[in-house]
Amino acid sequence: MNICIIDDHFLLAQSLKSILDPFGKLHDIRLYRTAEDFLKDDFNAWKPDIILSDLLLPGMRGMELIEAAKPTGAKFILLTSVTDAATVREALKKGVSGFLTKDISEEELKDALDQCLMGARYINSSLKDKIVDELFSGNQSGINLSPRENEMLQLICDGLTPKEIAAKLNLSVYTIQQYNKNMMRKFKVNRTTEMVLLAIKQGFYNPQLKV
Repeated sequence: MNICIIDDHFLLAQSLKSILDPFGKLHDIRLYRTAEDFLKDDFNAWKPDIILSDLLLPGMRGMELIEAAKPTGAKFILLTSVTDAATVREALKKGVSGFLTKDISEEELKDALDQCLMGARYINSSLKDKIVDELFSGNQSGINLSPRENEMLQLICDGLTPKEIAAKLNLSVYTIQQYNKNMMRKFKVNRTTEMVLLAIKQGFYNPQLKV
């Protein structure tokens, strides 16, 4: 079994590799910092069985990579700190085999890989509970963000400046500012700090999932 791990936080990628090394199956594990680095590989010589990717990548985002990686035939699994139901639904529509959050245990991670390899779809237990809670609550926040807005909200909540976000996403500062204004309008606040606090309160951002 061949596994690709794509994450610009290289320490996390190395930690995942060390977790999966004694997985008990014959495999090769390759690490990539960006989607672009991954797509440069020669998949005729080396075919991945599983792609384990972050959602918030520099350059090409994880959601875009789902489509770009389909010719490899690999099972695509997102491992991310993004936890809102809209993003999960969007990823499942695009055909991911798994959607996992970064608070997942080693045992559940290995179980998720096993199930995805067998053709099942897997959402880890803590995220599944959160989505069920949202369904029963009827999304009382009334705030609906697009996947791109949600990705940007995560970076804002991480403390990145508009200039830093623009560089990370390959967008102009003006575009970032327009996204920010639109999101503040949805959250019905006038300041970015107020939006961050409300995002945490409403469950759009969970600092405990950050690695």
